[in-house]
Amino acid sequence: MTQEEELIQLREENQVQREQLAQRDELIAQLLQRVQTLEERLSKNSHNSHLPPSSDRFVCQPRSLRKKSSKKPGGQAGHPGQSLRFAPSPDEVMVQTVNECQYCQANLQQVSARVGERRQVVDIPAPRVVVREYLSEQKQCPQCQHISVAPFPAEVRAPAQYGPMIGAMAVYLAQQHLVPLARV
Repeated sequence: MTQEEELIQLREENQVQREQLAQRDELIAQLLQRVQTLEERLSKNSHNSHLPPSSDRFVCQPRSLRKKSSKKPGGQAGHPGQSLRFAPSPDEVMVQTVNECQYCQANLQQVSARVGERRQVVDIPAPRVVVREYLSEQKQCPQCQHISVAPFPAEVRAPAQYGPMIGAMAVYLAQQHLVPLARV
């Protein structure tokens, strides 16, 4: 191979390499544009775009800073425990009676009983409507024969009316819980 042939061959190789470099530069520019588009898409979340919070992806959940313990979960051995205490004076006492033997079904109604175990249930009573009726006395004076009538309290103005607690409950339901007035 002569020098001239070698020079021609090197020029052709150089031309091919330039074309390949131009193609690679074009591909790099396209890939950079695509990376920029994807990074913009990744940087959007529900705080800085119209996207809903459910579309937030790749968000690391906060990890607990607690260290792992060698103890088992729950109450530890030797711990005295703590529970609801008995009320000293219950409002109601319900006696559960035994009328027959659980083993032989013998009648035990005449046998004296002793309290074996006690349990208490603490609960809130169901709210109920309290109807308060006001009666106005009338008395006739023995001196002048005039009939005196006892006045009603100032807040009792109608023959039948709702009390202040029902009014307060209606306002509470309508304003705080947004219950429609027809339902209140």
